[in-house]
Amino acid sequence: MIPSVPATYLLIAGFAISFAAGWSINGWRWEAKNAAALEAALQERAKKEKEANDKSSELETKLADLHKQNRNLMGRIANETRLDSYRCRLPAGGVQLLTEARSGLHPSGKPHGKLPRP
Repeated sequence: MIPSVPATYLLIAGFAISFAAGWSINGWRWEAKNAAALEAALQERAKKEKEANDKSSELETKLADLHKQNRNLMGRIANETRLDSYRCRLPAGGVQLLTEARSGLHPSGKPHGKLPRP
């Protein structure tokens, strides 16, 4: 033994070193446990993000297809309505007469009187 240091001091120093080593090892175990829980949470989050991204990508694809279909239909409608067969050759008064005949109402909204029988 070292003659100038009493045995009690060495014993106290040994206990202090043992306590510090135990404290450090316990901290490492606690950090490892938390790291495992954190890793599991991160994996779960990544899984949920992947599912959300897949659904979002699917929706975006559907929306792009619908937009393309809408654009094509609008172009077809514009082309079809430019045809002569869709143009009305009647004056406004003639269209009004046809509308009245179809609906059976006078422009005032009241029904016509009964027509006389021959």
